[in-house]
Amino acid sequence: MFEVYAYADGDGEVRVKQPAYWTVAHGVAVNYQTYVVPAVIRPFAKRLLEAAEPRPGNRVLDVACGTGELSRMVAPTVQPEGSVTGVDPSIEMLGVARALPTPGNVTWIEAYADDLPLADGSIDLVVIHQGMQFFPDKPKALQEIRRVLVPEGTLAFSSWRSHEYNPVNRATASVIEKFFGRFPDVTPGVGFGFGEEDVFGPLLEQAGFRLESLQPVRIEIEYPSADEYLTRQWSATPSAGVLAEHEELRDEAFAAALKEIERFSTQDGFRGPMETMIVVARL
Repeated sequence: MFEVYAYADGDGEVRVKQPAYWTVAHGVAVNYQTYVVPAVIRPFAKRLLEAAEPRPGNRVLDVACGTGELSRMVAPTVQPEGSVTGVDPSIEMLGVARALPTPGNVTWIEAYADDLPLADGSIDLVVIHQGMQFFPDKPKALQEIRRVLVPEGTLAFSSWRSHEYNPVNRATASVIEKFFGRFPDVTPGVGFGFGEEDVFGPLLEQAGFRLESLQPVRIEIEYPSADEYLTRQWSATPSAGVLAEHEELRDEAFAAALKEIERFSTQDGFRGPMETMIVVARL
């Protein structure tokens, strides 16, 4: 199976077509929920929801919901009359979402952001947690989001800032690129950098959104050790697929990456800074 991803680098937007690594074959979806969600996704999701301000009765759409962490978090807030729809193109991610205990007002749908199977004006709040940067056609996705929102509806999303603000990811991504070439979400410029106003601002304006607030959020992720961080990270992201195709280089690449991130180790374990931009926009 192949997917088309887009990312921005120094020469503008680049599109790449390559294997979709979010597959159970590599255990990525399960490992993602087990290792990445508690340490990374959940604390940032909490901050995103604080900015989005969901209210009782809201109809919420969680685009690129992954394993559904944010959907499950927001569901109690909008009860009893409100609802949450989690949308993701990955059947593997949704499989994990469906297997977890979930409030009764949550529905899961397999779909892409630029082709939402929802009625016009049927959503009050759209949230996107670390997904916007991976949409192949961002203008089209934003038009779809605008279509399903009610007048004066809200879009709130988070997107990783550039590698300047995410040095741990910069270090490991550079090693991945050195050994294996460029892959979405794991190499420099891919997945990081859309969290800058000069990048997403014009797209929001063109889609008819009014930018309301920007909030850079920095959190130190914590793991028992650098070795543990890297082992979990590389088994729970698209890195797993890259490594599975190049097992002969895995140990060498792992050692090189570990050397790059050891500076973030402390007596208490591994502490690595991550920074995202949280954006709120309204129609």
